[in-house]
Amino acid sequence: MAFQAGDRTKRGDGGRALPHDAGGIGFHGGEIDGIEMRDDLGGRLNAAQCKELSGDLLRANGLGEWAEQEALLDPETAVSGSGPAYVFLLTELMEKAAIEQGIAPDLARVLARQTVAGSGALLAASSESAAELRVAVTSPGGTTQAALEVLMAPERLPKAFSEAIAAATKRSRELAG
Repeated sequence: MAFQAGDRTKRGDGGRALPHDAGGIGFHGGEIDGIEMRDDLGGRLNAAQCKELSGDLLRANGLGEWAEQEALLDPETAVSGSGPAYVFLLTELMEKAAIEQGIAPDLARVLARQTVAGSGALLAASSESAAELRVAVTSPGGTTQAALEVLMAPERLPKAFSEAIAAATKRSRELAG
């Protein structure tokens, strides 16, 4: 199996998996594109066996989703494979902003990390969408709404994320050749 963005396996040579570092603690959110594998005796596994084995291998380390179209692996890589870096950047920026507001660096780090970890755990455990959870924790006229008005302005975070995902998708395609 190949384990990096843009790496394309040839049909009959294996599959491709795109795990990320969170898989090391049971939170794999990557995708799988298994094409063909061989069993211990050198016999070829059929497509269903390959799909089952690939999924079992990655689900042992967390969640593994099957990519039905190889062309979608590039944008899926942009979201899931590169996604942990986006979350780490968010945490880093929250910590930095807290320090700018006078919070001690050690406390700023704890607050930012616990906020992201707790929010991620809530999101993972909830059946509500991220948008519904965001609305639920936003008091009208409150501090969260004031901050979200800055972050969600059309030319701010929404545009930046759209452009970032597009850039990562484009780079994945370039790496594939």
